[in-house]
Amino acid sequence: MISGRALLIGCDNGELKGTQNDVNVMADILKKLNTHNFDQITCLTGCKATAKNIRASWEKLVNCTNKDDAVVIYYSGHGGREFRPHPVEAGTRRPDKFQYLIPHDFRNDDHIEDWKGILDIEISRWLWEITEKTANVTYILDCCHSANLGKSPKAEPNRKPVAKCQSTNLGSADFDAVWDRARERCMAGIFAGDEAQLGVVFANPDYQNPKVVRIAAAAADSSAWQRFTEGKWRGAMTWRLCQMFDAMGKTRSWLNIMAIVGQLMKSDFDSDPQQPRSAAADDRIPFSLKSDLVTEL
Repeated sequence: MISGRALLIGCDNGELKGTQNDVNVMADILKKLNTHNFDQITCLTGCKATAKNIRASWEKLVNCTNKDDAVVIYYSGHGGREFRPHPVEAGTRRPDKFQYLIPHDFRNDDHIEDWKGILDIEISRWLWEITEKTANVTYILDCCHSANLGKSPKAEPNRKPVAKCQSTNLGSADFDAVWDRARERCMAGIFAGDEAQLGVVFANPDYQNPKVVRIAAAAADSSAWQRFTEGKWRGAMTWRLCQMFDAMGKTRSWLNIMAIVGQLMKSDFDSDPQQPRSAAADDRIPFSLKSDLVTEL
């Protein structure tokens, strides 16, 4: 039986306050659209959104997904990007940068052996294993992908917007140690499998699975924001995205929806607006394999 499965993660780390609101509204959207029977929704927020729980829930999603299921992964929280301070030695398979998600229990002053960021290569591996079972996969990130700060959105009085990014500035040795441990996790347990495919992921830190609809709140080198609007803290992209779901979520493609979301977000900023985008299989109508593209005869 085809099911709708979702893993919705909200991490209020640091100054963030509204990721629970983001997760709640995404869960409501999945139920409201009813494209599939999303009866398998796991929500991790607050103290439940730890690195251990996120990894365990994602592994469970990999194992439980069946052929042709609709799968959605959503994350609202801080995102980070680390650069190796010194050049990578010739012949090594380490990258010069990596991106990561920041769970609830992440701390900048953790000993490097306890560093809890969830790296891009881990996520790429999970997504690849899921798409071995189903092509109907959507991955939505409402977070920054770098530590560089951009312009903030317009603010309500006494409600300063919060950038959804963070950095730890790892030294070269710590950078290598963090990345090597992530690689070991990818090679162990449920991650063991196609070494050639894993090599593609390791060799290219910017690797993107062509079967996955990818929705990002900002460019790789800029910030996403959380803002106070309509009485609640919300992810700026999630707020606009959910407005568009209500209007056209059953009939228009991700590409069209995100183009309008981007236009709406321009009004939220005085200058240099946040730039959400879609990628890969974004001609699909949300959470389905149907396309809204029209072929000319």
